[in-house]
Amino acid sequence: MDKPNNPNELIAFGPFRLDPSARLLKRDGEVIPLAPKTFDLLLFLAGTGGRVVTKKELMDTLWKDVFVEESSLLYQVSTLRKALGDAAAGWVETVPRVGYRFAAPIEEQAAIQPPPRRWQPSALLAGVFALAAAVFAFRGISQKNWARTEAIPRIASLAEEGRFPAAFALAREIEPLLGDDAKLADLRREVSRAVTFDTSPSGAEVFYRDIRASEGAWRLLGTTPFRASSVPRGYFRLKFEKPGFEPTFALFTATAENMNYPLYPKEDIPPGMVPVSQAVFDVPRRFSPPERARGAPRFLIDRYEVTNRQFKEFVDAGGYKNKIFWEHLFADGWERAMEVFVDTTGRPGPATWIAGTIPPGREDFPVSGVSWYEAAAYAKFAGKQLPTAWHWYAAARLQSGTWVMPSSNFSGKDAARVGEFQGEGPFGTFDMAGNVKEWVWNEIDDGKRMILGGAWSEPAHAFLTADARSPFDRSSLYGFRCVRYAAPPPATWLAAVHPVLRGPNQKPAAAELFAAYRNAYAYDRTDLAASVDPAVESLPYWRREKISYTAPYGNGRISALLFLPINAKTPYQTVVYYPGAGAMNSLSSETTQLLEGWARLEYLLRAGRAVMYPIYQGTYERRLQDAPAPLRRREIIVQQVQDMRRAIDYLQTRSDIASDRLAFFGVSTGASLGPIPLAVEDRLKVAVLADGGLSQLPSPPEVDTLHFATRVTVPVLMLNGKNDYIHPLEASQKPLLRLLGTPEQNKKHLLFDAAHEVVAVRTQVIRELLDWLDRHQGSVRLE
Repeated sequence: MDKPNNPNELIAFGPFRLDPSARLLKRDGEVIPLAPKTFDLLLFLAGTGGRVVTKKELMDTLWKDVFVEESSLLYQVSTLRKALGDAAAGWVETVPRVGYRFAAPIEEQAAIQPPPRRWQPSALLAGVFALAAAVFAFRGISQKNWARTEAIPRIASLAEEGRFPAAFALAREIEPLLGDDAKLADLRREVSRAVTFDTSPSGAEVFYRDIRASEGAWRLLGTTPFRASSVPRGYFRLKFEKPGFEPTFALFTATAENMNYPLYPKEDIPPGMVPVSQAVFDVPRRFSPPERARGAPRFLIDRYEVTNRQFKEFVDAGGYKNKIFWEHLFADGWERAMEVFVDTTGRPGPATWIAGTIPPGREDFPVSGVSWYEAAAYAKFAGKQLPTAWHWYAAARLQSGTWVMPSSNFSGKDAARVGEFQGEGPFGTFDMAGNVKEWVWNEIDDGKRMILGGAWSEPAHAFLTADARSPFDRSSLYGFRCVRYAAPPPATWLAAVHPVLRGPNQKPAAAELFAAYRNAYAYDRTDLAASVDPAVESLPYWRREKISYTAPYGNGRISALLFLPINAKTPYQTVVYYPGAGAMNSLSSETTQLLEGWARLEYLLRAGRAVMYPIYQGTYERRLQDAPAPLRRREIIVQQVQDMRRAIDYLQTRSDIASDRLAFFGVSTGASLGPIPLAVEDRLKVAVLADGGLSQLPSPPEVDTLHFATRVTVPVLMLNGKNDYIHPLEASQKPLLRLLGTPEQNKKHLLFDAAHEVVAVRTQVIRELLDWLDRHQGSVRLE
């Protein structure tokens, strides 16, 4: 049970004494300076009785009505751990997927006693007051010093990384300490702005909530029209409420000074649907023709995926027997299709049903095992349509993925009841990320139909990538949701999609020009100034070290996670990992099991290999607020490759690492960019590229893998899905394989019956990957 902290009692644990009234932490009598929020965190944890505290509870307690990201909490936890030092290693314990537990042995709290009354001579009393004044003066000076030397550079760094809510929260924290400090004022202007809010009609209450939260209290911001004197740049959720009007949701970013949101009368919004206003298309770069990116009139979309219960209304109404709902099937193929569109017992219905009815207990689960044609037929029956890909993207807003994906059903276990997972989209939709993949209207060149959002069995970054399947495909992973348009979509939005493809006649750069491209990745090998965090995460077969060292650019530092197997002998054979897009849309690397690619890395550790995982520029705590422009993207890729090379610099300082036998493992984006580090870093001796291929997107030449692939000479294993829509076999995979300069006998391309995620073919992939590393890196010596 939590024990409320009494301000008149000292809290003792180990060599530390925590004084709530003086707001001081001492170790063996010496004051340990703590920032205000760090002190508040320690004080709260010390009063929890050792129970597990969720991240949400901590954030609500520490920041209340201030906009923050989870990274703010991670920063405070890291700061607290450093303040406590080696003596308290493991006392602030991370509980994966939940939060933290204060594991320090709390002693009985001792009352702070005033001096006995009989000792009251004026000189002694003056001394007591002087000592108290000195203590409080020291505390004030130490906090101001922390604010100037640590907090202000931290705010500047957060602003540079685009993490404005976190920067805003830290700026508000130090305002009472620094007052009108000119540098702080400049930073406040950079990370926040004044915004006028209004609605049509006016008179709506505006509430806000942290974008990461899908439950909990909304906080009142004001009643329209009003001007908020200071809100952070970045993203958070808004809700608008006015009697007689449907509650409206929006994803807000302070990019304009005047924001006006439309409201809709309740009678205009059918049950189970939500309005999507400000329909700005936010689509993958390979599907963003300018004429389709200008936005769309307001439309309605289902809050949840269509359920089995809803689909049964269509079946019971004779939907499979009425041709009027099947206008998209060619006339002479309707009867044949009806023979195929049956359940497990041969009766009309989804492929996942039994005897023409819903499996027990799954009435409110999303209908699955339906083809595109069945989805389109149900939509017509319901008086709706399948969304175009562009309307689906407008409602999902891919830029919300950082916050939506961790709360969505990418569990790898099964589909869930609609809305069970709290991955709420910006307009109040649920399950657009994960649960089941969702059919949309658009065809692609070969007759397939697009299907979006990812499924429960796929990695979270599937939300960010498009897929396409035969419209007859009835996988148990496939479902849908519907829309209603205020006006018919333009023909261009309904038309077939033509993905951007690289021209066939492009040639790698000549040697002299390539030398200039290669030189972009050079850096001065300055002192690493490396440190290892004393908090080590460990499981029966591995342990994790968190390492920090100086970056090869700017004046910052880079963190890396080094996973060391317990069942192998040193020096460890080590794999350097380069992740996919999921890492670029994740909030934190704090919890190992939430790392992008963890399912892939775990079996490497079990087999006795070490894994080096740098926190690359643009990922996790270093992620970007918005998708980078082309030139900024070039800079990010250059810095990521330098991050990897710097990680290898560190590995070479370790006697327990076989630094002459380093392997590269790139997945998806990491695999597609893999030829760059493999061409510029000769300390990598073997490579595995999973789910990669030659990128079809136009890129600046310094980061175009076309010019680097021919310079790769190390052994390369490519692992791909035959049905990969992101890196197609003929247009992407085979061209990369042909370009690789590796001798033919040392490059191998294996295809699996999968799409863009071959790790799903787990046993085969593990065997092939480990065999390849054994062959070209050497066998692991196990204990």
